[in-house]
Parts: sequence; C-alpha cells; structure tokens
Amino acid sequence: MSGVFLSNRAPRPGERSSDRPLGSESDRDQGRQNALGEGITARDGMEQPIYYWDPVIAPSGMVFYDGSLFPEWRGSILVGGLSSLSLVRLTLSADRVTGEARYLEGAGRIRDVAVARDGSILLLTDDGGQVLRLTRGN
Repeated sequence: MSGVFLSNRAPRPGERSSDRPLGSESDRDQGRQNALGEGITARDGMEQPIYYWDPVIAPSGMVFYDGSLFPEWRGSILVGGLSSLSLVRLTLSADRVTGEARYLEGAGRIRDVAVARDGSILLLTDDGGQVLRLTRGN
C-alpha cells in the first residue's frame, strides 16, 4: 500500500476540507466556508476518500497495524472512535477497504491508537487520560 493516509473529523457529517492545504485554516472553519459544508460530497479536483462512515464515528488516532501479536491484523488500519466509543479495524485489499470490525464497544472515547513494540495495541481514552493495552486473551 502506498500513499498518504489520514483520518479527518469534520464538525458535521458530510463536511470535508481536503481541498485546502494543511495549516491554512482549522478544519472547522474550512467546512463552514466551502460548499462541502453545505452537503456536497465531491468536487472536481478533490480526491475522494477510500472509506467514510455514515453515521460518523468521529475518527481520532489512526495507525497501520504492523505488530506480531495479532498476525491476522497485519496491514489493517486501526482507528479510534470518539462517538462510536470503540476501536475500529479496517481490512484492506490493494487500496480498498474490504471489511470493518469494532472492538471494545462502550469502552469510552478512544482518543489515540498506537502499536507497542511487543505488538499490543495501546489506546488513549478521554476518561482521565486512561491508557488501555489490548493483548491476546482480553
């Protein structure tokens, strides 16, 4: 898989701001100032996302899983869900999402996701900055 991947959380469903250079304005302001914030989901010259959620999960931290603890997850994208209150795993084939699974539903707002050296998955929550470690058997 090649290219640049990012998760983008717009203030309201349907808002995208990928047509503006990074750092020009906040995502919130971009969404309000362009036509995409008015429900338009595509525009000439804009790259379309490889995946989106409706209803939104309010994506936060995102990482490609390259650890050894969950070998069947290698190459998957792991995304924290602020409003879905879960860890979301996207499986890929070439540059397409071919599956979605949710884990730890109701565990809280997942703010960030990281892969530790031992292959476990670290999740930062909004619950007082609690860090959860996902390993085999839990």
